[in-house]
Amino acid sequence: MPGSHYLIGVPAFHAPLPVPARTLAGSYRVLDAGSNSEFGGRHRIVGTVHEKGTPNQPLQRRGRPLRERDGHLVAETWSDPVTGAYRFERINGNYRYTALAYDYTNAYRAVVADNLTPEPM
Repeated sequence: MPGSHYLIGVPAFHAPLPVPARTLAGSYRVLDAGSNSEFGGRHRIVGTVHEKGTPNQPLQRRGRPLRERDGHLVAETWSDPVTGAYRFERINGNYRYTALAYDYTNAYRAVVADNLTPEPM
């Protein structure tokens, strides 16, 4: 898919914590979007989160895009537990973003994909 990218887990230096009984798969929110054109828009960033291997294993992780100009957090979501896919929708297409994926199990360190240009929805 054009504009997609992958965030691959890098092992952390400590043992994993138990997986929470309930996760927020599919939940999504745009922060500060509302009717303010500074933050909201008609663009999206899509990608997947997975553990590097043969084959790569999809992961469910929390993701957040930051606007590179000033580090403003614009949205957050959870990747799909089966496919690892995520998307940040309704964001402003005039900026480049850095996507962060956090591992709630602490088995992996956070991973970063920077210099992302949103595509029109």
